[in-house]
Amino acid sequence: MEYFGECFVRFFTNYGYDKILRVAGRHFRDFLHSIDQLHDSNKYSFPKMKSPLFHVLQEDQYGALLQYKSRRQGFQQYVIGQLRECGTRFYNENIYVKIQENISTNQCTVVTFRVNFNNSIINEISKKLHPFPNLPNLTSETFFKIFPFSILIDSSLCISHMGKSIKDLFSIDTILIGRYLNDIFNLIRPDIT
Repeated sequence: MEYFGECFVRFFTNYGYDKILRVAGRHFRDFLHSIDQLHDSNKYSFPKMKSPLFHVLQEDQYGALLQYKSRRQGFQQYVIGQLRECGTRFYNENIYVKIQENISTNQCTVVTFRVNFNNSIINEISKKLHPFPNLPNLTSETFFKIFPFSILIDSSLCISHMGKSIKDLFSIDTILIGRYLNDIFNLIRPDIT
């Protein structure tokens, strides 16, 4: 399956889709961070495409942990081939990928890959980040005036407070506080069907 992943990258390169990947970033780490956006940009060209989700969980100077989620099963090795070919073809990077964790079920594939590559650029990025300045204390009343469309939820996604403008979207007799977020709202992203 790794070979087929590599071949797919070569195939779409022949049809000009490599241009999309070439603007994903200057470094391979940028590419990893933008895989979801790359899939989203192709949804209009391929409306029936069911994109997987990719998320960088952690990174260091030697690479990154990349989480892959999909409703389709059996594509882990295919993804490894794609990652390796993209690294070689577009970033001149020697990529080593291994499955670090697989917590897949019959309904969903969830795999964490350890992707090893020269990620020394992370050191330069870290140096450029400045610590946050000390901000004045802000009362919740002021916060909700500034952000009238905000929703405050606890760790179990239960609504604790809502800004005035978002409350105004509902009728006065609708009880919102204390209810679970997904009882009131439909969360439509991410879509991994």
